[in-house]
Amino acid sequence: MGSGGLRGLQNRCFGAEASKGWFDSDTPPPPLSRGQRILLWSIGLAIALSRIPAVSRTIWDWDEALFALALRDYDVTLHHPHPPGFPLFIALANLFRPFASSDFRALQSVTFLSGVLLFPAMFLLGRALRMRFGAALASATILPFLPNVWFFGGTAFSDVPALAAEIGAVGYLFRSRATGRRDYFIGSILLGCAIAFRPQNVIIGAYPWLAATAVRFRERKSDLFGGAAAVIAVVVLSYGGAAIASGSWIDYVNAIRGHQRWVANVDSYRNPGRPPLRDLVYAFAVDPYHAGKVSMIMAAFAALGLMTLRRRGLEALLTFGPFFLFAWLMLDSMGMSRLSIGYMPLLALLAGGGIYFVSCAGASMVGSTPAVRGVLQMLFVAMVVGRLAQWMAPVFREVRESDSPPVQSVNWIRQHLDPKSATIFVHGSMWPLAELLLSDYRYKLIEEEVPHVAGDIQGDAWWLAEMRGMSANSIELRRSRDRLPNLVRERYFEVSITPLANVIQFNAGWWQESTSIETWPSMASQSKTTLVPLAGRGDLQLTLHIPKAYLPRQPVVTMIWNGREISRTRPVNGVVRQQFSLESAGEKPNELRIAIDPGVPCRVQWCDELGAALRHFYWGPEGGAKKASPQRHRDTEKAQ
Repeated sequence: MGSGGLRGLQNRCFGAEASKGWFDSDTPPPPLSRGQRILLWSIGLAIALSRIPAVSRTIWDWDEALFALALRDYDVTLHHPHPPGFPLFIALANLFRPFASSDFRALQSVTFLSGVLLFPAMFLLGRALRMRFGAALASATILPFLPNVWFFGGTAFSDVPALAAEIGAVGYLFRSRATGRRDYFIGSILLGCAIAFRPQNVIIGAYPWLAATAVRFRERKSDLFGGAAAVIAVVVLSYGGAAIASGSWIDYVNAIRGHQRWVANVDSYRNPGRPPLRDLVYAFAVDPYHAGKVSMIMAAFAALGLMTLRRRGLEALLTFGPFFLFAWLMLDSMGMSRLSIGYMPLLALLAGGGIYFVSCAGASMVGSTPAVRGVLQMLFVAMVVGRLAQWMAPVFREVRESDSPPVQSVNWIRQHLDPKSATIFVHGSMWPLAELLLSDYRYKLIEEEVPHVAGDIQGDAWWLAEMRGMSANSIELRRSRDRLPNLVRERYFEVSITPLANVIQFNAGWWQESTSIETWPSMASQSKTTLVPLAGRGDLQLTLHIPKAYLPRQPVVTMIWNGREISRTRPVNGVVRQQFSLESAGEKPNELRIAIDPGVPCRVQWCDELGAALRHFYWGPEGGAKKASPQRHRDTEKAQ
C-alpha cells in the first residue's frame, strides 16, 4: 500500500486532522449512541468485577506498612508514611477506616475503587484526544489489565489512585479545549489532586495544563489565574496539612530533602551500582513487568498506534513521555514494575490505537461494514486481555490464597509466644511490619545481621528477620516466587523466626559499654564466642577494629574455630576483616576463640586488657551473609 493509500486509510479510521491550531481541538466528539452506552456500561461492570481477583489477602511490603502506620499516627518525619507524605491517599483511607477491618483494608479500599475508575477515566482521555469510539474503548479496556496496573490495584500502594487522578485530570484538561472553562477548572482541580497523591504527577500534567490554558487564555485571560490558583490551592492545602500533622515544618522539609538525596544518589543514574541506562531502555520502555511475549504483543500494537495516530499519538507522548524519561533516569530499577505505572496510559493509548487501526484496515480490505470492524476489534482486544489474564492467574492465586511471609511470621508468634514473657529482636528489614503488627509485644529493633548481646540472652527471646533461618530450630516462612518477582521488588519472600537461646553468646573476654542492644561489644586480648549449630556449612564474617593509640606495635590476631586454627593475620590500618566458609560442629554449639598478641592495659574500669572492638559479625547459613546485609532493607517507596 502506498503512502497515499496509507494516509487515506488513516483518515478513514481516525478522521482527518482538522484543528485550527496546535493547542486547539476539533469540535466536541459526537454524543454516544444508546448501543455505545450499553456497551460501555457492560465492559465497565466486567472490568470492575475483574478487580476482585487482584485483592491481596494480607499486607506484604515495607511501604504498605508505612502507609498503614500513617493512619494511626501521621508523621512524615517518622516515615508515617515516607516523604513527602501522600496526604490525599491517607486522607481518603481515613474516610474508609470506620468501615474497614484494618488499616490495610482501608488503604486497599481506596486502591480498589481507583482501579474501577480507570476504565471510565481512560475512555474520557481517549475521547478528549479525539480518538474514534472504538480506539478509545480499546485503550480504556487494555489499561486496567496491564499486569502491573492490575496487580497493584489490589494492594495498599498509592500508585493506582495516583494513576486514576492523573488520567482524569489529563482527560478533562484536553476536553476543555473544545468544551470550555467548566472542564478546564475540573481538570485543574484534578491535577492538584493528582499531585497531592504523588508529586511527580506534575511532570505528566504539565503539557495538558499548558495546552488547555493556552486556549482558555486566548478566550478569557482571567481563566489562567483561576486554573493556576485551583492547582496551587489543592497542593498547598495537601502538603501544608502534611507538614502541620507532622508537627514541625522544618523537620518535614528536612525529611523531604533527605529523601531527595536518597533518590538522587541511590536510585538514579548517579549510583555506580545501578545498571547502565542503555541496559534499562528495553525494560522500562517495553517490558517493565517482565512478561516476555505478552509485552512484545503490546509493544507491537503500540508501535503501530504511534505510526498511525498522528497528532493524537504525539500529544500522548508529550503528556506521558517526560515521566518515562524521569523513571528511566531517576527511579529505582529494582522497583521498575510499580514505578512505571505512571506512564502506562501511553502504552494503552498507543496499543488501543494500533488495535483499532488493524481492525479498520482488515475490514476495509474486504469491504466489510462497521459492524464487522467492531467485531474484529473486540476479538483482538479479547485476545490481548485473555492472554494477560492467563499470565496473571498464578500471581493472583498466590496473593489471594496465602498470607505473606511477614504475616505468616506474626501469626506464628501470636500462636506460640506469650506477649507477657517473650521478647522479639527485630531485624531492621522488618521494623515497619513489626511496629504495625506486633505493637502488643515487647520487641527491640536491631540494625545488624544478628543480635549482638554480651553474655547470655535471658528468657524467651526470638529473632525475626527477612532472611533464611539461622539454625535448624528456625521457623522459615516462604512465598512461592513463580511470576511474582516480575511484578514486585525481591523482598519478603522469606522470613524466619529463630529462638535466640545460645544463638550467639559473647562469653569470656567480651564486654560492652552500655546495656543498649545495638551497642557493639569489645574484647580483651583473649575472647570466646559461642555460636549456634547449623546444618552443614556456614559463613563467618567479622571485622575487628584495633585501637592503634593503645598498641605499641602491630599485633598478631589468631582465630581458632572449634579447636582448629583458621587464621593468623595482622591488622591493616588498624582493621582486621575476615571471611570464612566453615563446617558447623554438628548438633553441638560452635566455638570461636580470638587471641590478640600483644594486648595492652585497658584504661576503663570494666576491662583489664584491651584487644579490639567488634564492628561487624555474621554467622549463618552458607551464602546468606550477602542477603542478610541490612543495607538491602533500608529502601522506602522510591521517587515520591
